[in-house]
Amino acid sequence: MSRTASAAISNIITPLLIKAGNYGGIEALLNDHAGFRHGVYTYKGHLTNEYLSRRFGHKYTALDLILPSKL
Repeated sequence: MSRTASAAISNIITPLLIKAGNYGGIEALLNDHAGFRHGVYTYKGHLTNEYLSRRFGHKYTALDLILPSKL
């Protein structure tokens, strides 16, 4: 089962990493794609998912506040 799980994760993550590379990095992909941004739960040590912050009583920081701005 671990081999199947590894293959499944690889099939999901590999295209995302390739796409991030074509965009110039994860930050650029996060800035340009709201759908990708909605899948981020933590970023640079900050919890960015509001539901999880309420559920577990941790501080929430909106991802838009900590993403580097576009130049």
